[in-house]
Amino acid sequence: MTLLAERRNCRSQLTMRLIYCLLAPLLAAILNPLPLLAQFPTAELSSLSPPVLQIGRESNLQAAGRFLDESMLMLIDSPGAIVEPVLSPASAIMPKADVDRVTGLFRVRVDAGAEPGVFEVRVGGRHGISNSRKLLLVHSPCRLIDGDLGSPALAFPLAPGTVYCRFPQPQAAEHFAIALEAGDQVRVVAYSQQLDSRARLTMSLSAPSRLEVAAGRTIDAWPAEIDWQAEESGDYQLVIHDALFQGTNEYGYVLEVAVQRAGSESKPTPELDQLLRPVIDERGMDARIQNVSRAQSDIPRPPCPHGTVNESRVHQPPFSVDGNLCPSANHELDFVARQGESWSVDIRSQQLEQLTDPQLLVYQIKENGELKQVAEQDDRVANWPAAMKMRGLDPLLEWKVPEDGRYRFTLRDNQQGPRPADSMAVQVLCEASVPTFSSLAYSLFPSNNAAASRGLGVHLMRGGTQAIHVLAVRRCGHQSPIEISVVGLPDGVKAYPATIPSGSNECVVVLQAAEDSVAWTGPISMIATDMTTHQSQGVASGEVVWGSVPTNNRIISRLTDHIHLQISEIDSAPVTIDFGDIGNKGLNDEKIHFSAAQGSKLSLPIKLVRRDTGKVNCVLRPQNLPPKTTLPEVTIAADKDEGAMELNVPNDAPLGTYTLWLQCEMRVRWASNPQRLQRSEERLMKLKNATAANFGISEEQFAAAIKAAEGDVEAAKASAAAADITVWVPSNSLTVQIVAPSN
Repeated sequence: MTLLAERRNCRSQLTMRLIYCLLAPLLAAILNPLPLLAQFPTAELSSLSPPVLQIGRESNLQAAGRFLDESMLMLIDSPGAIVEPVLSPASAIMPKADVDRVTGLFRVRVDAGAEPGVFEVRVGGRHGISNSRKLLLVHSPCRLIDGDLGSPALAFPLAPGTVYCRFPQPQAAEHFAIALEAGDQVRVVAYSQQLDSRARLTMSLSAPSRLEVAAGRTIDAWPAEIDWQAEESGDYQLVIHDALFQGTNEYGYVLEVAVQRAGSESKPTPELDQLLRPVIDERGMDARIQNVSRAQSDIPRPPCPHGTVNESRVHQPPFSVDGNLCPSANHELDFVARQGESWSVDIRSQQLEQLTDPQLLVYQIKENGELKQVAEQDDRVANWPAAMKMRGLDPLLEWKVPEDGRYRFTLRDNQQGPRPADSMAVQVLCEASVPTFSSLAYSLFPSNNAAASRGLGVHLMRGGTQAIHVLAVRRCGHQSPIEISVVGLPDGVKAYPATIPSGSNECVVVLQAAEDSVAWTGPISMIATDMTTHQSQGVASGEVVWGSVPTNNRIISRLTDHIHLQISEIDSAPVTIDFGDIGNKGLNDEKIHFSAAQGSKLSLPIKLVRRDTGKVNCVLRPQNLPPKTTLPEVTIAADKDEGAMELNVPNDAPLGTYTLWLQCEMRVRWASNPQRLQRSEERLMKLKNATAANFGISEEQFAAAIKAAEGDVEAAKASAAAADITVWVPSNSLTVQIVAPSN
């Protein structure tokens, strides 16, 4: 890099940092007008340090986030990982309870036979079970890099064969050094978003002469990467930073270097590439692929050809193919079809983390070779909620053949710009169009503002409730009602089945804990049943990874392996809302069922079980009402425990079965952890009632112990201080069947 270019680069970085510093407070005020303290405290895991551990070793793993008080439990999906909490030392004079010695640090022993890969981690404690974060297990040695790397003089030397982890400092670039000989081929990869990091990395490599020779950047799940053959010997400088120069524990990344020495025929591959680089293989296709003919090479794999790809083979649906898209070429697949046949054409590329934007065109090939376009599909349409908007640039076409003949699928890639050569893979699945659906369950921050969605866990208290949202994605004209049920619940917890009615795509399942439920932690499962065919399938689960922030007004979500539930026996919910008089039915009934005829009105009773903090006004708002019906919201005053709502069913209300529930908004005074203060005060009082002689220590040591105990009390006061918070509490769910009026 010339001196002039280096100065320009520095000015550019300084300008970007200045703009960020000026705009960040303003954007924060616009995008986050609500106070952070709302809803009951619920465990929220933001990061793991480090996010990568070596197989066959014991390592420390630090959990960070909000409301992780008294976290004695860490769940890692890998069966080869054994975890125990690391507690602060207890005083011989005044032993503390284990939960008061929690540090958020865990000791993890990974068996030598454990499988490498990415696994989900959750932390459980005083405020429930957290959301998940990804942990990578590798065979390579791992090292967490600490210290200041903000200048070339502080560059950290990188060696091949080691996986490094770094949490960057805000508003700073990270400097590393790589020793190379002339002719060495070096590959550098830095992964971030594959491990639930916010970082969008940029990377540059400079030769010993300080001339920049290569650069790379993060693109979605793809790493910042550099492949370069050294032209001179010496220390090469690697500079990495977040695109907006952000940092802290939410912006971590893992880094690995592989070097093929000059003259060597062996080309090492970074283990990070083997485990994290997106690929499309058999795992990318679902079980339906077993029922269709499969071709591996109909669309050429890399290197991409130039010009149009004309297939000599004519397919007979159903079929599947896989290959690569190329921005400079259209890809053509010929097939024969008969009039009246209905085919579903599913293009899978961008949804499988490829850097593509496919477009599908369908042509009829006339006898004279003329092409007539008969169908086109670009982005698939899905009614995803704002907080769980999954990626959807791939086409999904439902197509009915107009007449017998030969047809052609033409695929285009609308994505432009440089991309890795292996990031444009595609799979095409053409199968008979049969009504079907898939479903997704997720738990959200209960607010009317989608921008407030966060990656929270589950904190189900005694007498409390938890709303689990379920979304159905219907295909090929599927319209049957779908019933959602929960399996794997512990004793004392009930979830009434909920129905996604015909013409709709969502419902809410409410988990409800009994007054005497006991502590429990574990995964639960949900089953979706087609009410017409009575065929059942599992419900996938998802969660919000990151909410919106001033510098990225986009909610990031992903699929998870399970929904985890934790029952707390420490807290009780302020209010239990008995909608439809379930008190007379109990938690063992299959569902609460009402029937209402078109043109009628249905009175629905409400009973409240109030506890100490629940003696406040409760605003009850109906959710998931049957179409065209009305059910005005009701406010139950603080001194009342009963009420009623009237469902108005008009003459043209659609017949069917519906599941509705109430969301109660109230303002309560809540302390997040008063038990901690109580324990600290009891220890201090016990100490003050003793003497130094009781412990066989000096007066100076005894005075120091009292001072430390007083400090514990002061520290505990913050968690015991009550604050007014707005909470949204779901009622139980209620099933209503709309029927035709009797004659």
